[in-house]
Amino acid sequence: MLQAILGGLAGAVIGAAVTVILHVRDSRRQEKESRDMLKQRLDELARQETQFRQELAQRSRELDQREVLLQRELEHQTREALRKSYTQLLVSQRRCREACVRLAEAGGAERSPDLAAKATAAHDAFLDAYHVLNLDSTKEMWEEVRGLRDVLDHMLDDAKVGRNVDKLGELARDARQNLERRFRERLGDLPHQERRPLGVYDKVERHKDLRV
Repeated sequence: MLQAILGGLAGAVIGAAVTVILHVRDSRRQEKESRDMLKQRLDELARQETQFRQELAQRSRELDQREVLLQRELEHQTREALRKSYTQLLVSQRRCREACVRLAEAGGAERSPDLAAKATAAHDAFLDAYHVLNLDSTKEMWEEVRGLRDVLDHMLDDAKVGRNVDKLGELARDARQNLERRFRERLGDLPHQERRPLGVYDKVERHKDLRV
C-alpha cells in the first residue's frame, strides 16, 4: 500500500516536473519567437529608415539641382532684360544728343520750336529708358547712368537757349562709355577702356568723396 502511494506520488511529481519542463520549453520557444519577431521588425524599420534617408538625400539633390537651374534661368532672363534695356538707352541717349546739337545749331527754341519739340521728346524717351534700366542696374551702374542723365539734362537746357553744346556732347559720350564699362562688369566681362572723368557731372567721384 505504501509502495503504491509512493509510486503515485512519484508519478505525480514526475508528471508535474514534466509539465514544468514543457511549460518552460514553451515559454522559451515563445520568447525566442518574440525576439525573432522583434528583430525582424527592427530590421524592417532599419531598412525603411535607410530607404527613407536615401530617398530624402536624392530629393535634396534634385531640389538643389532645380534651384541651380532656376537661378541660372533667372540670371539669364535678367541679363537679357538688362541687354534690352541698355540697348534702348543707347539709342535714346544718342538721339537725345543729336537732337540737342541740331537745336543748338539752329539757335534755340525761339528760332526753331519744331526742333525744340523734337529735342524735348527725345529727352523724354531717354528718361523712359533711364528708368527702365535702373530696375535691374547695380549701384555702380545707377551712379554712371545718373551722370549721363545729368549731362543730357543740361545739354537740353543749353540747346533751348541756343548755347553751344559740343562740350556737353563729348561729356555725354564719355558718360555713355563709363556706363558701358559698368554694364560689361555686370555681365561678367572685362571693360574695353578706362573710366573717363565727368567733372561736376561725375556721380561716382562725388559719392566716393562722400564715403571718404
